[in-house]
Amino acid sequence: IAVLLVDLLAAGALGFPGVAGTLWLLLALGLNRMEPEPPHESPRIAGFAGLVLGIATAFACYASAYRPVLECQTALRTASENRLRAEPYLQRAAIADPLSAEPLLQAAALAFDEWRQEPSDAALRRFDEYTNAALRLTPNASAAWFDTGTRYLGVFSRTGDPAAIQEAVNALRRAVELYPNSGVYRAKLAVSLRLAGDIAGFQEEAARALELLADLVVAVLARQQGSGDLRCLVGVSDLHQVAGVAQGGWGGLH
Repeated sequence: IAVLLVDLLAAGALGFPGVAGTLWLLLALGLNRMEPEPPHESPRIAGFAGLVLGIATAFACYASAYRPVLECQTALRTASENRLRAEPYLQRAAIADPLSAEPLLQAAALAFDEWRQEPSDAALRRFDEYTNAALRLTPNASAAWFDTGTRYLGVFSRTGDPAAIQEAVNALRRAVELYPNSGVYRAKLAVSLRLAGDIAGFQEEAARALELLADLVVAVLARQQGSGDLRCLVGVSDLHQVAGVAQGGWGGLH
């Protein structure tokens, strides 16, 4: 019962009335089936030690788990309400909960937006630092890798920096490794490989993306301007490049 209670508390399920009611019902049934034990008195020191241990455990849980998350979420909420001065609050959120990647991911997005509006080495350097720190904390988040790759593609499109396109390829390849059935990720990876000069890689990923995004590719080919929904999923220009394979084969890519 103790193990079940700890699990329910950790998962948050105890907050649901149906789950809590079932737990108390099972607890009552279990206690009724227990054989009564002869009464015995526990030493007073044992009761005091149990009280101290309970208080210490509760404080440790609050200090190490509940308070960091609470302070982090508060700072994130403040940052969302003050977009022009969001970075200090995001830094505060990262310090409050050093195990959370969300403040760093938002700080990376903010630095990238700042660089896109007014390109500067300082903004690009902050974007790199925030991105690397966030990905260290969440190495298996495919969405974070995809967003990172997309942003490095944006850096390459403006600067032509070979290092930026390589970063984009690496990040998008990792996103595909984590989510191999996403046609959107594969389409973006195919485009990055083409920009990096890897035609063989582009052909392979484009073919797989065509299989996964068949309906979307048909829609793009039928409607040259695309739709807002398609742009939300993956850039229309990206789908045009991938869909070009279906129309003209591979010859025009060399």
